[in-house]
Amino acid sequence: MYDFITIDFETANNNMNSACSMGLVAVKGQEIVKEEHFFINPPTPEFNTKNVSIHGITYDMVKDAGTFADIW
Repeated sequence: MYDFITIDFETANNNMNSACSMGLVAVKGQEIVKEEHFFINPPTPEFNTKNVSIHGITYDMVKDAGTFADIW
């Protein structure tokens, strides 16, 4: 059992449903005990230049990834 799990999303654009990456970190006793990362193919290939400048993820990096529903 973990003390807590954090989830972080990166989005392709300003739409809340445009997740292109998800990271999970599990913590137990103040130690990171598990890390997972998933690229996500968002509903549209529209990547905002500002978002890409922040996280560095492009459509080419996620185009063959599963959708959020597939990964979740």
